Amino acid sequence: MGILKGARAVRAIRLLRLLKLQRLVNKMYDMIENEATFIFVNLLKLLGSVLVLNHIIACLWYMLGRYGVTEDSNNWIAHSNILHRTLSFKYTTSLHWSLTQFTPAGMDVSAKNTYERIFSIIVLFFAMVAFSSIVGGITAGMASLRNLKQDQTKQLWLLRRYMRQRGVNPELSLRIFHFLEHQTEAASSLVQDDQIKPLLGQLSAALMNELKYHNLAGSLTYPLFEHVHIQMVGVMHRLSRVALCIETFGGHDGIFACGDKAKKVYFLRDPVAKQGHQARALQAGYIPMGTGVLLDPPPALGEAIGEGALWTTWRHQGSFFATDPCELICLDAGLFSDVMCSHPRPWQLAARYAVLFVDLLNTRPLIHDIVRDSVFVNEVKKVFEEDSEVAMLMEPDNSDMGKMGSQTC
Repeated sequence: MGILKGARAVRAIRLLRLLKLQRLVNKMYDMIENEATFIFVNLLKLLGSVLVLNHIIACLWYMLGRYGVTEDSNNWIAHSNILHRTLSFKYTTSLHWSLTQFTPAGMDVSAKNTYERIFSIIVLFFAMVAFSSIVGGITAGMASLRNLKQDQTKQLWLLRRYMRQRGVNPELSLRIFHFLEHQTEAASSLVQDDQIKPLLGQLSAALMNELKYHNLAGSLTYPLFEHVHIQMVGVMHRLSRVALCIETFGGHDGIFACGDKAKKVYFLRDPVAKQGHQARALQAGYIPMGTGVLLDPPPALGEAIGEGALWTTWRHQGSFFATDPCELICLDAGLFSDVMCSHPRPWQLAARYAVLFVDLLNTRPLIHDIVRDSVFVNEVKKVFEEDSEVAMLMEPDNSDMGKMGSQTC
């Protein structure tokens, strides 16, 4: 009984090894960032499974031959005259025989007794099912690899015909192809929402909101939103769900022009935050009103472009455009107001911030859409500190609560 229990324990340990192997395979899949690589790895996995399966069949086939040798009966090993050959030759011969059962190929080794014949029939029946499945999987994988390029090439060819037939000028054509190349590169290295839309549709509303919060609010490094993120995380969740979105712009696309009525605030998105992309220079430029030259230094991470739309009736004081294809985080001013007015505390913070901003507009001689005033920044920090102190006063003292509880008992 003890030996049987020990054997069962050994089998359980082997099963745990298989689970560990599956986890390693999943980790390897997580490291893949390219669809073509994913298909290629799946093909290698399929071929590896075939090799392992044929290894097991080859070992069983050789075991039957050895059994025939010990019983001094006719067997494939003696008939093939390989009894005294090297172990590697015996193994490769067995593996060769196993592979021929899955393919139309043949060889000079065959069954020589009843047991070997029965085993050959069983393997052939199994191979009829397995071979079609294996060939189908390999064919599908190769077709997917081929179609990845063919579909894209055909679409680009049709687009070239479309623009040639409609007389699109070369400069616009170049901008369109440049933008599409950027989008294709992004789609190949970053999984898009549309690719996993059926799975995202199965998430609960709470999980979907958490995901939006991570993708949008986590990229905002503007001081106001950093403070809201720390002190009023629920408000930040509502902003990411309701008021924030990502917009894509092509090279030389105008985002807004001088004098346009401001309805959104724009934030540069950190390229380093995009998995699989190398860090590049931020790809947007701003020309203040009446200057005709690019703002120096250019818009940077942590700055809000067009922030005045949040606090007053605002018209843009310059032109903002994309120099290369890029993505910007956009905040809708009207929806931002609705969210901040939903509770007294964020409303009070927004009201104090708005007063400081309007005072800045009334006292500063030259203004544009990006605030870079050190005095204003210091005043805002004081407002944040006071808001944090108010939050601490609003929190119950846990130690006093404990004392009250013990006295009551």
